[in-house]
Amino acid sequence: YFNRNTFLFAYAGNKQFAGEFVQLAPRFDALAFAEYYVAAAFDIRSGGEGWSIKPAVRLSYLTGQASVDMQQQNDISVYTDPQGRYLDFSLNYNINTSLGQDSVTLDGSTFNVNEKSIGSGLGSGIGADLALRLSPHPGLQFCIGVMDLGSIHFSHATNMYNHSTYRYEGVEVDFTDNQSLNLDSLSSFARPQYSHNEYSVRLPGRLILAGSLGLGAAEAAAGTYFHHQLSALYVQGFKDHLGSTTVPYVGLGYTYAPTTFLHLGVNAGVGGSIGFQLGLVGSVKAGPLLLGLQSGNLLALVSPRSGRGADGGFLLAFAF
Repeated sequence: YFNRNTFLFAYAGNKQFAGEFVQLAPRFDALAFAEYYVAAAFDIRSGGEGWSIKPAVRLSYLTGQASVDMQQQNDISVYTDPQGRYLDFSLNYNINTSLGQDSVTLDGSTFNVNEKSIGSGLGSGIGADLALRLSPHPGLQFCIGVMDLGSIHFSHATNMYNHSTYRYEGVEVDFTDNQSLNLDSLSSFARPQYSHNEYSVRLPGRLILAGSLGLGAAEAAAGTYFHHQLSALYVQGFKDHLGSTTVPYVGLGYTYAPTTFLHLGVNAGVGGSIGFQLGLVGSVKAGPLLLGLQSGNLLALVSPRSGRGADGGFLLAFAF
């Protein structure tokens, strides 16, 4: 994450911000881990065509592979004297990293991660997903789920921090022979201090609410199915971190199934980290084999100004 002033400051300089503080602190978070899990679900039915309840749980053991964590409030601000006589820098940042046995360093303005070994064993943790599906009668379903609960604790860590203020008043130049400009005083103040304290990273938990309504019931050898399916989805992240956002996402979908072997649909949504989205989905079932194509958002491919991202997926599964 970079705020708008960061780019304005880099592109047009600091004169435009004379007499005011400018926040420049960027934010970058990354997390890589392997997951080993067991999952279980149990269907409780009233019998016949009545209601059903299906709770489900997934418990995971997580092994951390890499982490860059800037969850804490980071502040880097610059104040330009109205007459241009000095710059005041205020630094208050904390960066936790775990990228292999070697330490990570900030060299000048470069984030040096060269020759870092990324592998399992740097951290460990526990995760969980919980869900419940309620079906009052065939064709109508309500679901609630809490995803990505848990955290990973990293024991091999490098912490970079700096909590200081600095006033830069330029360098004196007298234009003598062999004159050289030494700007080390400007670049060295931002270099952090280092420690090696363990830290934990919470997973980007979120709440998911979903519902679907089937219309146009039809009978097939495998049982009752519906020609038309309407669905709704609500996703609420618990924090702005690691791909999750507190901006809620609301989605609507429609699927048409002329037979049990073919499904075609369209989905639209608004909110989340992307904004307005429009995608398509389709699947074909041939015996036990299920093939499908899906996309949550195709707008950016049609009009780059109307979408902030595009995605696509291919499904290959065995369905019995």
